[in-house]
Amino acid sequence: MFKGPVPTKKVKAKRSTSQSRYVGLPAGKKNKKTKAKESSSKSATKRRRFAKSYLKSPVKKPIKIKTKAIKSVAINKLKRKEKIVKPVPEFYVGEITHYFQKISVVVVKVSEHPILIGDLIHIKGGSTDFTQKVASLQVESKDVRFARKGELVGLQVIEIAKPGDKVYKIKK
Repeated sequence: MFKGPVPTKKVKAKRSTSQSRYVGLPAGKKNKKTKAKESSSKSATKRRRFAKSYLKSPVKKPIKIKTKAIKSVAINKLKRKEKIVKPVPEFYVGEITHYFQKISVVVVKVSEHPILIGDLIHIKGGSTDFTQKVASLQVESKDVRFARKGELVGLQVIEIAKPGDKVYKIKK
């Protein structure tokens, strides 16, 4: 006897991982928009991580960077650290002949360029190397505003200087 169709349990087929994410699409195929969003967000996080690690770690070998944004950030960061110092023009004024330690005064024989009150000078020698502004000048115990070529001038200094050290005028 035939009783009709045999009732069976309905079994839902398990979907693959790619199907469960993208409902309505066949297995293995992704929507172009979602694919683009997913790849851009992944690459953006990778770029951020790479940029942070690149900037934190000291650069030992040159690294090829593909994206322009990270490259410009890294180069700007390096430029800020490595400032290029231009050499300041200095003109030879003369040589120190005496140094008086108690009153911190040197006697300078002016041989090339004149020296004025307010000038920035650089005193350079074997053990001395400092820069200071000229506060006072004296020629034969009289205060003067400038000293010409060939004069012996007394000049108060902020550090120890020795006879034989050279005096240079720094041009602004």
